[in-house]
Amino acid sequence: MDEPFSALDVLTAESLRGEVVELWRRSGHAGLKSIFLVTHNIVEAVFVATRIVIISSHPGRVRNVIPNPLPYPRDVNSKSFAAMVDQVHAAITALVLPDEPAEEIAARATGAGMERPGEALAGVPGPAAPPTPARVEPIPNVPVETIVGLLEIIEDAQETINVFDLSARIGKEFGETIATVKAAEMLDLVDTPKDDVLMTQFGWYFLAAPGPARKTLFRQAIMKLRLFQMLTTRLAEAPDGRIDADGVLEELGTLLPYDQPAKLLQTLIAWGRYAELIDFDQDANVVHLHEASESDDEDEAPSR
Repeated sequence: MDEPFSALDVLTAESLRGEVVELWRRSGHAGLKSIFLVTHNIVEAVFVATRIVIISSHPGRVRNVIPNPLPYPRDVNSKSFAAMVDQVHAAITALVLPDEPAEEIAARATGAGMERPGEALAGVPGPAAPPTPARVEPIPNVPVETIVGLLEIIEDAQETINVFDLSARIGKEFGETIATVKAAEMLDLVDTPKDDVLMTQFGWYFLAAPGPARKTLFRQAIMKLRLFQMLTTRLAEAPDGRIDADGVLEELGTLLPYDQPAKLLQTLIAWGRYAELIDFDQDANVVHLHEASESDDEDEAPSR
């Protein structure tokens, strides 16, 4: 069954989950040995499953199999149920947001209350350099304003936030929260030691910077990503600084065959536009380098 309860209201979904479990338990002697259920809801998986299989995307592969020993009927309010949910959360987080060595995180992260920059960018630490050689890595389809919103939540909390608690604070599902954190981490705006999310020194400077300076810092950050390096190099080498978007889509499909090139290009353009690095002419269907205009200085940074 592929997400059979996702379109239902909460009470109906809870009732039908219980019915499915009871149907499976009662019909065990009638030959129904297994039910395969696909879900993005971790609580649902813990409630119904005896084995929880975590599958990565692009390409789809089994990355972890977690036995669920909780006896039926299961109480979603029990401590053992909550512990099982936390175990699955931790397994997914470790898969999507692997830990860096502790000394690297300590060297780049800072607590709240540090001195914030003014208008000038002098002395502002840049984003951490990527590994050499930098590998081509897809970027999550996350809007810039969502990334900024994440940083503002961390700033408001004045403390390290557990990644499991972020979903409730952001108001998004766990998968969307993980994608947002992943995007911020790729830009060196946050670090993720274990299950926690904390702002880096570069993240604090970025959040405190005024609009034009924030765009400059964002441009520095995305230019550490291999996809932006390759795209801007291609644009710089093009005779008129313009490339047909269909050609970019074809290259993205070749570089990252297990991802969705249309969504990748959409995010590249959105991030590049905010950074005033690249732009897209929809009428001509071409990607081109950003052309400075008088309105650039008037643009405001996105906010929640």
